[in-house]
Amino acid sequence: MNTEKSFVTCYDKGCEEYAETLMTLVSKDKALKNIKREREEFKKDRGIVSGEYVLTIGKNGSEYNSRNFKDIYNNYGIHFGYYGAKAWIYCDDYDWDVISLFEFNKEFFSFLDELGMKTEDFDGKARKVYEKLVESQKQTVKGKQGYHDSAGMNAPVMRDEINAAMESVIKELLNDYWDLFYFIRIWKRKRRRRKNQYRFAIVLFYHRYLHDFLEIKEEQCEKQNF
Repeated sequence: MNTEKSFVTCYDKGCEEYAETLMTLVSKDKALKNIKREREEFKKDRGIVSGEYVLTIGKNGSEYNSRNFKDIYNNYGIHFGYYGAKAWIYCDDYDWDVISLFEFNKEFFSFLDELGMKTEDFDGKARKVYEKLVESQKQTVKGKQGYHDSAGMNAPVMRDEINAAMESVIKELLNDYWDLFYFIRIWKRKRRRRKNQYRFAIVLFYHRYLHDFLEIKEEQCEKQNF
């Protein structure tokens, strides 16, 4: 007897927009077209029926699984993973500095551009500052042991030294105090910061891990062998 496979996202109150974003990404994925998709607000003690793969989005819905199983990803205050037919995504506070903010934006912009998503939260002055930093950071770390142009900030360099240098670069790039205030403000405001952590988590989970969680590769191999 064949059981229809379904992918269910259960979101905490206030996290519905992230579930909707993920469902939109899934809807354009041809490999997932035969999987039934549902989304609902998280309810405690929700069971899983045969064929269901359930992703919880938000700290409340993810608390049990994240406490008992290892996260696949744990950086920038972002936690997600999967075990069996359950997956979880939640975000918490993170101690941002210039380098971690730069690294986060660098990876986030790459995902958004690749998936054709808007970057309105970073438009204007903040985006311009970031783009200038992309160029200037190469000069900042160039010549240091272990530096490779393609590796960027992942090269084994002294974090404190580079962080101080990049803070200096920001001050040089910005001629107006209010420009600097605008750039930092989007990360000091908890709601805006958390929103972008969740957006990053959603696109990263979709981009790198969703197929594996839903066992798409395994199914395709079985069909080819048959």
